[in-house]
Amino acid sequence: MWKHLLGFFVAIVLIIFASFLIFSNKGLFGGKTTSLGQQVNKFANYSNTNAVASLTIDGPIVANQNFNQVIIKVSSLYTKIYIIDGFNNSTVQKQVFSNNSNSFNAFLKSLALNNFEVKSNNSNGLSGPIGVCPGGDSYIFKLINGSQTIVNTWQTNCLNQPYTFGGNLSEVLNLFENQIPNYNQDVNNLNL
Repeated sequence: MWKHLLGFFVAIVLIIFASFLIFSNKGLFGGKTTSLGQQVNKFANYSNTNAVASLTIDGPIVANQNFNQVIIKVSSLYTKIYIIDGFNNSTVQKQVFSNNSNSFNAFLKSLALNNFEVKSNNSNGLSGPIGVCPGGDSYIFKLINGSQTIVNTWQTNCLNQPYTFGGNLSEVLNLFENQIPNYNQDVNNLNL
């Protein structure tokens, strides 16, 4: 009988302890759980730094004369677009627009809500997208603050291929493209 009572008592204590861990602010493994709002605000705090978010779009693997690349960079001070011809990175067009920390804050929050910093483990050991989607476009996403790389992921529009970017691809692409006035006109004649 004492064994049954002792077992019952131990079970009750374990249930109470497990409930405390689950419903407390500590999570199951002692680490603090964060709400979506806390995660978004943490990411948006980079708007008060020298951080730069960037998107590099590489077009299909074609002859050097037909290859195009677009780079968009967004910071609290500016947004920039570079249009590049050929594999030797010859910049044929560069535009710079002013920006501010409120705009950059809204941009970073939007990126965070679309899982910009989520990294997938679907790279199959590849370090980058070159050659993964030879007939399509490749996208490289970065967020760098000084010498610290916060995000460095990639994806292609051959979505079933290897990749490291785990976010909402179409929304994140739209967010970057919408930072550049007349983006569609700028890239209209490019091989992308």
